[in-house]
Amino acid sequence: MKYAAFIFILSCFLNSCLKAKCDGDCVTTTFKGRIYDATTNKGFDRIKVRAIWSNQSQDYLYPEVDIDRTNSSGIFELKAKINHFYFNSKTLHIQFDAPSGYELTGNFDGLLFFSTVSFYDYDASAFNKIDFKLYPVTEAKIKLVRMQTDSLKTLHLSFNFNNEKAIPFAYILNNFSQNYEYTIKTTADIYTRIKLVKTLASGTIITTYDSAIFRRNQNNILQINY
Repeated sequence: MKYAAFIFILSCFLNSCLKAKCDGDCVTTTFKGRIYDATTNKGFDRIKVRAIWSNQSQDYLYPEVDIDRTNSSGIFELKAKINHFYFNSKTLHIQFDAPSGYELTGNFDGLLFFSTVSFYDYDASAFNKIDFKLYPVTEAKIKLVRMQTDSLKTLHLSFNFNNEKAIPFAYILNNFSQNYEYTIKTTADIYTRIKLVKTLASGTIITTYDSAIFRRNQNNILQINY
């Protein structure tokens, strides 16, 4: 998967100097959206945004459809001639290089060096509602300290922030005699919520939560007793 992602990214840059041509029944189409800090709602200025075709297996990338740069509010607008028929075999990607220290919530594993939204169908309404919420990234250590004597079967931990989808980071089975420490990548300056789900040998499930605000460029540590 990492190799495939690398090829996809490399193809983006190799084809970025070429312009796509539209053949057949072409319609001038607008792609509009915003790139901003989800923790402050401040837009990112002068971010280069590009629209690029690929076939739907993404093993070959076609030339750029259009490029633009965000304004001071983080808003961009791309205009291009699009043939609806292309979506039968191709995918249109709107992508940009994320500013240093920021990532999309679904991209915190660091495998991709750009952020993207992909369209598999012609949807003029969705084309004008492209929303890129970026989060400042920081690291935090989560220390699990065994304090209780309940008979545990499994222990599952995940975290989320700003009501985004939960990101799992620990699943422990059977052995609960020791303490554990995990380093997670999360967002800075707003609350990260930790969810701990314990399944007891009896089958009882106990869910508890903890939360903390982790800061950029600091030694962030959260201890959870379980």
